[in-house]
Amino acid sequence: EYVTVKAFLCAPLEDNADILQSSCTFVNPLTIIAMMEVIREGKHRTVVQTGAASACGRMLIRSCHAAGVRTINIVRKESQREELLKDGADVVLVSSDPSFEAELAKKCLEMGAKCAFEAVGGDLGGMVVTGTVSYTHLRAHETGRNLVCRLLLEKK
Repeated sequence: EYVTVKAFLCAPLEDNADILQSSCTFVNPLTIIAMMEVIREGKHRTVVQTGAASACGRMLIRSCHAAGVRTINIVRKESQREELLKDGADVVLVSSDPSFEAELAKKCLEMGAKCAFEAVGGDLGGMVVTGTVSYTHLRAHETGRNLVCRLLLEKK
């Protein structure tokens, strides 16, 4: 399939570039712009996010850090903690830690978290919803064969 567009709307890709990976060049930055808009409009000072070690998660950490918004970041592996702290993450919690649920609730209360972006789903998503803030919006976009969902959670 082909479409004709103005050159300034395009980004050159290598001939061997993976189209799904390349789509992140556009999708992730636009997702972050939308998330930062929600954060600004809600005047949120702290944000919780799952999937924090992903490319999108790291972009959100850097954007929040630059805007003076604190982040509580949830990852699956201990090895991801240090990398995210170097990126400017304020708090990094590992979902497999025995004290994870208690620590998440404690940090959300201490830091006044009222907004969360959930990118993982399953039990973790439910834990974030019921343990920290109340559900308001579900946003989803499809990439190839995978449906990627992001929950926007805000406490009213």
